[in-house]
Amino acid sequence: EKLKAILLYHVVSGDVTAAQVVKMSSAKTVNGQNLKLTVDDGTVMVNDANGEEYPSSGVYVEIVEPELISWNEPTIDMTTRSTFTDIGDGRSRVVIHQTNVPAMYRSPEAQAGFNSSLDRFAAHLATLVS
Repeated sequence: EKLKAILLYHVVSGDVTAAQVVKMSSAKTVNGQNLKLTVDDGTVMVNDANGEEYPSSGVYVEIVEPELISWNEPTIDMTTRSTFTDIGDGRSRVVIHQTNVPAMYRSPEAQAGFNSSLDRFAAHLATLVS
């Protein structure tokens, strides 16, 4: 249930086009949370609970609750597919597979940034099971 809540925090109900998103100041997620949206030079920024911003331009291409979420970033044609498997004892295995990853995202600095986001995700999950 907790994993499902986290995944549904990242989904907005219905079909929302990029043209609509750039005109929105907030969006309600499927799990009832509100996201603050801002647009900076054509890039949509989504605020998390700590107020930090992350650019987002992905289009969800497949969602199978609660085990799969897949999205494409159309500006760079990169696809990310995350699968979640219950391995018992309240734990899940997450496998992330990306295709068409641009060279700039394969640099050591970009990989460090990606890994730090996974560390933050793990830390957040730890607060939910405590």
